[in-house]
Amino acid sequence: MRKTFSFFTLFLFYNCLILETLPGQLNQTDSLSKLLITATGIKKAETELQLARLIRRTRTAEAIKLAEDALTISRAENNKPIEFRSLVILGLFNFSISPSEETYINYIKPAKNLVSYITDDLDKSDFFQALAIYKAITGSVDSSEYFYKLALEYALNTDNKTVLSSIERNLAGIYEQKGLFREAIEYGLGSLKEAEAVSDSGSMAASMIRISYSYLQYGNYTLSLEYLQKALNITEKAHLNILQREILNCFGEVYKKLEQFDRALDYYQKALDADESLGATSNIAVFLINMGECYNKSGRPEKAIPNVEKALKLFKVANYAEGIARCNAELGVAYRDLKTYSKSEQYFNESQKLARKIELVDLIISNNKDISKLYSLQGNISKAFEYYKLYSELKDTVFSKEKAKQINEIQTRLETENKEQQIKLQEIEIEKNKAVIGRKNLQ
Repeated sequence: MRKTFSFFTLFLFYNCLILETLPGQLNQTDSLSKLLITATGIKKAETELQLARLIRRTRTAEAIKLAEDALTISRAENNKPIEFRSLVILGLFNFSISPSEETYINYIKPAKNLVSYITDDLDKSDFFQALAIYKAITGSVDSSEYFYKLALEYALNTDNKTVLSSIERNLAGIYEQKGLFREAIEYGLGSLKEAEAVSDSGSMAASMIRISYSYLQYGNYTLSLEYLQKALNITEKAHLNILQREILNCFGEVYKKLEQFDRALDYYQKALDADESLGATSNIAVFLINMGECYNKSGRPEKAIPNVEKALKLFKVANYAEGIARCNAELGVAYRDLKTYSKSEQYFNESQKLARKIELVDLIISNNKDISKLYSLQGNISKAFEYYKLYSELKDTVFSKEKAKQINEIQTRLETENKEQQIKLQEIEIEKNKAVIGRKNLQ
């Protein structure tokens, strides 16, 4: 079975578009807006960046303009730290709108040349988050994990709960991509805890969606739906309309897993309609490929093709490697089921080539199985057997690694528990000896 492609790999890399203003920030926003009236030079640039951070969720376009002006001022004043901060903030804001190579080239790459000027931990955390996003977009999952952990280290020094919540949520997404769902759930719960500490409704809902999806991939549909419903309740109460499309998509994912395909398609269509009505485009490709997969799974490949082709075009514009690879795989399935075998083989080959390049193990495994079926339908039994063997061997290898990891985790936990028990027994023995010595001294 092909692994479901999720919008979360795009949406949750950076939560700029969550429509929520934290308690106490409205007054701060007003104060900064007043300061801008008289501020000049670097003071103005610093104020613009502070304000941009605060309004990025509710007024993204305005936040970008403020950061662009700050960048212009910093370069005119030759102030490297403010130039660095402006570039990174612009990179993060633009990644939230269009996760592409162009954003990296325009903002993050020039910021790399200024790192030596930076001492602020939040600036460093933002920079490593931006690098993590770029690595994830280009399919370097391990590199993305590395940079997110660096970002987390610096964020811990700032104790900024909203930033910590965002990074932990994104790490959960990385572990999902790696198939390590227990770790994903752990980071998702950590993200939720940080968001709850500052009553950030947007981050709380986003973390619950993240946890829901992790449980979905882990096979616990009950908990997946439970967290999804909690997220929906929060978004309705706080009027976070832009997050509701993500919830609609996730409901679709659950029902697709349960093979209730028409119900899933209904949710995907609602998510797509909501995305377009909000004027957003970053998730449309993901909703389209999810619909395409649903049509393929329900035996309607002719309806899958136009949806997946649209998604493929959007992913190519964004240069999003994982999306391109998965679209090619879905098109391979669709054309195979329509008995257009040469075209199917072409798409599968493209998918496998890219999947190997960016190490999408789950896709390589499922493609091997699908290609085996393709050759079987053509009567090429030797080729069909060859690919089924590749599928089986790789699947068993991954399964064995996961089992070995589980055994090591259990063994480590037992050893820790035994050590703790021994320490407790030693403490009890020490207390007993103290009591005996005390009684002897009294005699």
